[in-house]
Amino acid sequence: QARERGYRGVAGLLCDLYGANWAGYVYLAGILIFLVPYVAIQIRGIAIFLSAIFPEALPAWGWSTAIVAVMLMYSEVGGLRAIIYSDVMQGTILLVVLWIIGVSCVVHFGGIGEMFQTVKSVDPALLSTPGPQGLFTFQFLVASFFAIVLIPVTQPQVTTRLVIMRNKEKMHRMAVSLGVFTALILLPVIAIGMYGAVYYGEATTREFLSQVLLFERTNIVAATVVIGLIAAAVSTSDSQLFALGTEVRSLLSGKERHILLVTRGFILLFGVLALAVSLVSSDELVLLARDSFAGTAIMGPLIISAIFSKRAPGTVLIGATGLGLLAFLLSRVNLFPFPDTVMGVRLDLFLFAALTLIAVVSVLLEHFQGDSAIGGQAENGK
Repeated sequence: QARERGYRGVAGLLCDLYGANWAGYVYLAGILIFLVPYVAIQIRGIAIFLSAIFPEALPAWGWSTAIVAVMLMYSEVGGLRAIIYSDVMQGTILLVVLWIIGVSCVVHFGGIGEMFQTVKSVDPALLSTPGPQGLFTFQFLVASFFAIVLIPVTQPQVTTRLVIMRNKEKMHRMAVSLGVFTALILLPVIAIGMYGAVYYGEATTREFLSQVLLFERTNIVAATVVIGLIAAAVSTSDSQLFALGTEVRSLLSGKERHILLVTRGFILLFGVLALAVSLVSSDELVLLARDSFAGTAIMGPLIISAIFSKRAPGTVLIGATGLGLLAFLLSRVNLFPFPDTVMGVRLDLFLFAALTLIAVVSVLLEHFQGDSAIGGQAENGK
């Protein structure tokens, strides 16, 4: 559908499908809010490594500011072709380095079975749900499943990679390749996490990452780790900035110069917000990324119902999605006494279920109302 309509971004597509511009604005607000923490973890993660390597060179905020400046400059002078090439390079480097470190961790234990036995001897709760801190509950895993599965639909930097494929066959290959690459990245990370659970269980995230990925490695591997992580952070952030610019442009009209200025201003605002979040957030980078995925997943019913419905769903769904995004944001910033659960259900899971129900009802109502209107016209014709 995007190709047939001339792809201008998910925001522009939603405006067309719903026949209402504010559908695009709700989507733009959602990705602006919840892509910020995802970019922030790139900034904070690299700042952690650079601070560990050069502890006296710059303070943490100095490294973070420098990283944001590089990201903004790269997004300005680069483009989609630059993103694709850098993705290939950073992906290859990162994959090779992670597998080298992951395999070395497994070898250190003497094998995969011995690794799990050692972890079990340290703390059996590490190998079972909900885990030693009670995090991995059933609701958490279900909500995380939907948040991750909906990434290609709700996060524009992934959607863009799929839409630009020349034909449907290559788009299918790209979709499968993204999943395979993610699995190949996660497998060695499991071994690295097991190693950290045994030897760095009481260490901070900063100490664990710097020791396992840098100081315990040979100079060549450690240097490659730094290069790969910096390339990955810049490439990932740049693809998000590029996609964000596309979404902003899809909602603007008028002179090209005015559109370009507004787009650049929006990207600059996004970069400043990401820098601010990276400076005040904790080192729990995975949970921060998970919140980003969960926030954008709330827009899944809005997008999917518009794409697969023959008629535009009611505008009630647009308003409900906006309220859902606001509720989830308030629950995460901890500035207001906002509940994390509703009737015993996690807020993100509750919002996703409620919006899915509203989407189904809206689609059915529009379908039956449309059929009734067609039937009435036919009756009048007779």
